[in-house]
Amino acid sequence: ALSVIAALAQQLGDQPDDAGDPAEAADQILEQCRRVFGMTRQISAFATVSDRPEYGSINPVIEAVCYFFGFVRRFRSPIEFRPGRDLPWCDMVPEYLKEILMNLLPTLNGKIVVETGSCSKGVRIRIRSEGTAATPDSNDAKNLANRRMEIVRRRIDDMGGTLAIGENGELIEIELPAVTREDSPH
Repeated sequence: ALSVIAALAQQLGDQPDDAGDPAEAADQILEQCRRVFGMTRQISAFATVSDRPEYGSINPVIEAVCYFFGFVRRFRSPIEFRPGRDLPWCDMVPEYLKEILMNLLPTLNGKIVVETGSCSKGVRIRIRSEGTAATPDSNDAKNLANRRMEIVRRRIDDMGGTLAIGENGELIEIELPAVTREDSPH
């Protein structure tokens, strides 16, 4: 369906310039189609699940999650991603890292900044929010928050990492071990 809309918009765009509004409308349609195609690719990337560890950089995985949250209407907090440069690579399960972030980010309020950098263990993911962690207001919400943190802790442990949470929950640090390509079994 989107391909048909895009083709029609292209035809509108090919109209002579003296047609005026159809060319502008075509540009707007094409822009929205590109946006929907981008969202579809993101959803497709999240739909593929693998427990297989990969040797790679954490930055593309984190960037994809932050980008994805930009399309989630229920998620009101703006996210800024500040990728570290020249980070060591990790043996990680990208799906686990996505799962960690998908469970942590919704628990925060205010503007969220996600930074990556090097640390003595390997790589560090620092998540800060201008607000405090969301306070569950019912037993169901508390149970959900506890389940989210169980998942986060288990996945970080599965990758050999550590988790530290600030006093008010406004600062979260995750450290993952780095390995050289020669040391990686993958």
